Order: sequence, then structure tokens, then C-alpha cells
Amino acid sequence: MTPAFDAALLEEMKMKHQVGTESGVVSNEAAKQLRILITDLARTVQNLDASAGAGADDVEFTRLLATRRRNLMVTIATLEDHVKMQSRDAAKLKLTQARGEPPH
Repeated sequence: MTPAFDAALLEEMKMKHQVGTESGVVSNEAAKQLRILITDLARTVQNLDASAGAGADDVEFTRLLATRRRNLMVTIATLEDHVKMQSRDAAKLKLTQARGEPPH
């Protein structure tokens, strides 16, 4: 991994992460973008796993990949939780609207 690659990946992640609405309820399109981002990050983890085997002799490289992998897994879990919470919130909002109740 090169610094240029790292910068490009970070910029791509920033662009993909800018989703949502002012109300805090994620639109269907935003939720779809989050799922795409989660899939992309999971693919990156798979690539890191493949790279780890190639650099197994280099302890520092292996440690770097393990740290990146761990950080990506935490990010994936956080994004998955966010999508689940937003889906629940959206469902509650729809139910409230269907009942004619004011939103909380």
C-alpha cells in the first residue's frame, strides 16, 4: 500500500460516507449507498487477507495489515449498526405517520 493509494482510498471513503438527511432518517438511496460502502470495505478486508499471506515474512507489514483489517472490521460493524438503527427509525416513523400521530 502506498501513501497515494491510502489518500485515494480515504477520499473515496469520505465521499461515500456523506449520506443522510437533516431529519436524521436515512433515505432509501442513502441506505443503499451505505450497503455498497459496507460491501466495498468487506472486499478490502478480503484483499488485505490475501496480501497478508504474501507478506508473512515481514513482521511489520503483517502487523500493519492486521491493524488495517481490525479498523475496517470495526468500521463495517459500525456502519451495519447505523443502517439497522436507521431502518428501525424509518419503520417507526412510517408507523407513526400511518397512525396519524405527530413524530417524536
